Amino acid sequence: MCRYIFITSLFVLALSTQAEDLTSEQRSAIESRIKPAGKVCLLGQTNCGSGSVSTVSVGDTGLQPLSEKASSSAEGCSFDIEVGDSLQFSMEAMSVSASCRDITVNLRHTGNMPASAMGHNWVLTKDSDSAEVAADGADAGMDNDYVKPEDARVIAYTPLIGGGESTSITFSFDNLDSSSEYIFFCSFPGHSFVMRGVLKIA
Repeated sequence: MCRYIFITSLFVLALSTQAEDLTSEQRSAIESRIKPAGKVCLLGQTNCGSGSVSTVSVGDTGLQPLSEKASSSAEGCSFDIEVGDSLQFSMEAMSVSASCRDITVNLRHTGNMPASAMGHNWVLTKDSDSAEVAADGADAGMDNDYVKPEDARVIAYTPLIGGGESTSITFSFDNLDSSSEYIFFCSFPGHSFVMRGVLKIA
């Protein structure tokens, strides 16, 4: 039976209302990220078992294969994190020292694409809240940095940034509870599924 492959996270980028502002190179970069992998059945298609198979290589996406991707982490009170035109944080785990009074996250976008097409931010929530916060953030829109205004579930977040931009956020350690599990993610629509990491208290 045919499987329907829905490519949601990056297809949003190709249909962005501001896509007309992109250069041809930026359009190509987005299109390379929405190629389907494996057999694709269109709605109503019944003979998809035959024919060519479209695949995506690691080089096409700019992402590292899981087997080669080093697990990066850092410990302390201040963290420098890089993001780019691929859907990755440079850090997968953050270990906050219990001696910290404040925690600072410095986010730098090393890519070239604008925030409207490949914007990133850093959002911290409890693990149990992350999916709903990301969904509500998508509805909040770019003017709100894809974070629902005054959302009590959001512990801290940075503004949305595009290529070549940097931002920073400092928040109190008192906002954390050693008994809770925390997730940081990018709330740009579709990004939170892959752009996420764990924050732990050391």
